[in-house]
Amino acid sequence: MLDIRSWPGGYGAGPGGAAEWEQCKSIYGLTEGTARSYRQNPVDRIGELIVSRVPVILVAGDSDEVVPYAENGARLVEAYQKEQAPITVIIKKGVGHHPHSLENPEAIVDFIKANRNV
Repeated sequence: MLDIRSWPGGYGAGPGGAAEWEQCKSIYGLTEGTARSYRQNPVDRIGELIVSRVPVILVAGDSDEVVPYAENGARLVEAYQKEQAPITVIIKKGVGHHPHSLENPEAIVDFIKANRNV
């Protein structure tokens, strides 16, 4: 999740999560109105990661209806690729929000090992 408006807010293609949305607004001290214009989402701060050259791995299902890829992961990938920042992308074809991770997590472990000193 990179944009609270997408999930849990439900202000996009996904259904959101009503209870999680109320909790999110409470934690961040937001109202319905201020949440719509909130600009401290992870997606709004990707530039900070790029400037610092923070390596990122993204594992996502291309059929995720809960946290839609186009509203979340795709924005991260686009920003990183545009700036030629270090990103590894693993898209699980035909997979929704679950299961998380990979059947064989070797690619994730390899990424962590390769970037542990960054």
